[in-house]
Amino acid sequence: SICYDNLGVILQEQTEDLSPYEIPLLKAMLVHSSSWSDIEEHIVNALGDDIDNKQKKSFIRRWAGYGMPDIERVINCTAQRATVLGFGSLNDGDAHIFKLPLPPSLISETQKRRLTITLAYLSPIAPKTQKYRIAKLWFEAKDNDNSETNKPTIADDRQECCSGTDGWRTVQNGTVQHEIFEGANAIPFMDGDSIAIKVNCRKEVGEIEQPIAYGLIVSLEVAENVDIAIYDEIRTRIMQPVLVQSNLFE
Repeated sequence: SICYDNLGVILQEQTEDLSPYEIPLLKAMLVHSSSWSDIEEHIVNALGDDIDNKQKKSFIRRWAGYGMPDIERVINCTAQRATVLGFGSLNDGDAHIFKLPLPPSLISETQKRRLTITLAYLSPIAPKTQKYRIAKLWFEAKDNDNSETNKPTIADDRQECCSGTDGWRTVQNGTVQHEIFEGANAIPFMDGDSIAIKVNCRKEVGEIEQPIAYGLIVSLEVAENVDIAIYDEIRTRIMQPVLVQSNLFE
């Protein structure tokens, strides 16, 4: 209910009918602020040393899921944390690109930073098939449109539910893709550079009769005690999404 009230305030500022995107955005909001916190530590201690690390990761993901939500983190920004919302509708073979501008204050900085991306949608179902979903949506985040690396350099270490050798595949199995990236290395980039987040759509079985509505939430942050005004720098550099026809990331 808190997310719904806050989302309503945001959407009422728009002139078009955005009701198809309310549910996907609410779904994304609930997951976006979730974190394992100390859940992983408790589960690891309970498992002991009888299973290897790969099995532990798989076990933790099944039990912890996305973790515990902290709704305040998704409805409020700070000077050190910027959160942006995106939405749209896609047909088979289509894609949208959202560009998150990189704050120049992070140029060559060694401060720890976290990038969180959450995509949510609802797919029509084909209950008589093994794939079940008629449509699959997924995102890929890169330094730019043509980058060969399937993760942003500024924060390239996958955390929590998307960590491990197969974590990035696992988080694409449902209708929510939630990924957390962290990094602390000094990365040189130019003012005006951005992270390209491409939302793709393809049919899994049958035909997509209506465009699939989705909600996308992206947060970039540094520690609260760091004097870097990420929010203001991103706000002044926000770019609009660009439609790309039949051009999917492999």
